[in-house]
Amino acid sequence: PILAAVLRNASYPGAESELERKRMTDGLRVALNNPGAIAAMVAQPLLYGSAPYGGQAGGTVKSLATITRDDLVAYRRAWWHPANISVVVTGGIDPTSAGALAGRLFGDWKAEGPAPVVPKSRAGAAQLPRTIVSDLPGAGQAAVLAAVRGVSRSSADYPSLLLANSVLGVGSNGRLFTEVRSKRALSYGAYSSMPARADTALLSASAQTKNESATEVAEIFLNEFKPLGAEPITPDALATRRAFLEGSYGRQQETGGGYGAIVAGLILQGLQPADALDYAARLTAVTPEAANAIAAKNVTPENASLVVVGDSAKFIDKLRALRPDLVVIPASKLDLESPTLGAEAR
Repeated sequence: PILAAVLRNASYPGAESELERKRMTDGLRVALNNPGAIAAMVAQPLLYGSAPYGGQAGGTVKSLATITRDDLVAYRRAWWHPANISVVVTGGIDPTSAGALAGRLFGDWKAEGPAPVVPKSRAGAAQLPRTIVSDLPGAGQAAVLAAVRGVSRSSADYPSLLLANSVLGVGSNGRLFTEVRSKRALSYGAYSSMPARADTALLSASAQTKNESATEVAEIFLNEFKPLGAEPITPDALATRRAFLEGSYGRQQETGGGYGAIVAGLILQGLQPADALDYAARLTAVTPEAANAIAAKNVTPENASLVVVGDSAKFIDKLRALRPDLVVIPASKLDLESPTLGAEAR
C-alpha cells in the first residue's frame, strides 16, 4: 500500500525536495573532480549528441538548480501513468494471488490525462567519432574511455556482440585486463561493458592510469578493438566467456529481487518477460563466426570515440600524435548538456 500511495500521490514536499536537490548537487560536484566519472558523463553527448540518451541521467548542476516542485509533480502525473505501468511480482506467491494483490493496489487508478508517448528514437543518429580531452590540472590519475555504438537489446545481434564484448573486457580474463594490467601493470584493471538498452547501447572500454601512461592505455584500447573482429575468436574462448555470462545470469535468477529486475528490464526494453527464460539458449546459439562478424562491423578503431580526462600537460603531445583530431576542453568549462560539450571554450 505504501508503494502504491507513493506512485499515485507523491507530492514532493518542499523541504524534502530541497534536501534531495542539495544531495544530488553535492554528489555531482564531487564527481566532477573524478576523472572516471567525468569520462562516463562526457561519453553520453559525445556518442548520442542531442538524442535522449545523450542527456545526463543524474542531471547537471545547472539543470538540478532549475527544477521546481511543480515540475516534479507534473512529471509524476504525466509519466507514472496507469496505461504504462507493469507490475512485476516475484517470490513465494502464486499468480492468482499476485494478480489479486496488483488489482487491490492499482485496479482503481484513474488516468489524469493521455498516456505519454516515449520517443521512438532514444539513441538518435550515429555521431562522427571524436576525441575529447578534459583537462583537469593536478589530477592524480587520468581516465581513459574508448566507445563505439553497439546494438539494442532486441537486436538479433545482441547475444553475439554481448559475447564478443565479454571476450574483449568482461572480468579479469578479458583481453583488456590482460594487456593493460597483467602484461604492463598500467592500471589496477581495464574492462569493457555494453548495457542492455531499448535502443542502441554503447560498448565502452575504460581504465584509470597514471597521467603519463594515458596515451599508452588509449592505444591499447584501440589496438584491441580491431582484432576482436579481424582475428577469429576460438570456440574454446567463446565457450569460456559463455559459461561466465550464464553463471552470472544464473546467480541473478536465484533471488526474487534479481529475477524481478531481469523481467522488469525486459519490459522496459520492449521485450516479452518470457525472454528471461531464453537467455542461455540464445548465447548457446552464437557461433565464433557470428561474434567476429558483429565485432568487425561495430567495434573498430575507426568507429571509436575517445575520452581522456586528466592533467593533460603530462600526455597531450603523445595523445595528439595518436589522435590528431583531439579537442581539449578544460574540465571547468565542460558543458554536459551540449553535444559540443563546450568545445568552443577550448
